[in-house]
Amino acid sequence: MPFKEAPLPDQCPPAEAVEDAIAEAYRMVFANPPSEDDFKSKRALGLAIPAGHDECGFASCSLNTEFIHAQRLAQLPKPREKGAMVAKVAIPPRWGKWIKNSKKHIHYWMYDEFDHTKVVIEVVTV
Repeated sequence: MPFKEAPLPDQCPPAEAVEDAIAEAYRMVFANPPSEDDFKSKRALGLAIPAGHDECGFASCSLNTEFIHAQRLAQLPKPREKGAMVAKVAIPPRWGKWIKNSKKHIHYWMYDEFDHTKVVIEVVTV
């Protein structure tokens, strides 16, 4: 299945990534309703990868497993100045691959058919 942000770095997504549903996760966004750009990776947005960061993770859509973690990111000075909000999402199976890289963070690589308009449950201003 082709990925929305192709080509991805070598060995990306990792072999242990799954196609399961994500019942609930949170993403910092800048529009309500969120735009497709709100789900792009930092790599797709043209940002420079910080030293020591994993290229594959940098090419993923970062999701948080808990609202509070996304809220804290949105309340940092730069995102807050840009009007950051938090979107609660539920992603069906087989729309991409993902891996939980920590207790609070998920790397998600979207397939072409990923439709951001169908995954947003609500958007909260923080």
